[in-house]
Amino acid sequence: SRILGMRLGMAAGLLSDPATRSLNISEIGYICGFVSNAHFSRVFRNRFDCTPRQYRRLSRDGHDPLADDSQDS
Repeated sequence: SRILGMRLGMAAGLLSDPATRSLNISEIGYICGFVSNAHFSRVFRNRFDCTPRQYRRLSRDGHDPLADDSQDS
């Protein structure tokens, strides 16, 4: 659904934003409207092919978690 996509996009933005590093992943899920951590993690993984924790780690390490690996040189 469109609303779910917007919530997941907001979560991805918060996970990759250095200003929100002090928030834990369950807090980010809650801010974005997910009451259940398990549901948040499941739908996030279905959308982005990685868990919220993996997404945060990749963005922190300077990688674009949404980049397609096949386009790398």
